[in-house]
Amino acid sequence: MNTPQTLLVIGIHREELAFGQTVARDVDPAQVAVLEIPEGLSGQPPRGASSTRPCTGRCTCNCCPMC
Repeated sequence: MNTPQTLLVIGIHREELAFGQTVARDVDPAQVAVLEIPEGLSGQPPRGASSTRPCTGRCTCNCCPMC
């Protein structure tokens, strides 16, 4: 059995799982193996976490007074 040399990892960020599943449907399983993380991390920082990036006031993270 030949193992694909490419691995597509989807679901690392919960918000992008559906997109990854759509992409995975279109790949050739002989060429690309798919690893799905069903309960990945959220891209949202925890409440009260400080960000190292300056806030633009356009995000929804609630990490600073501008949000």
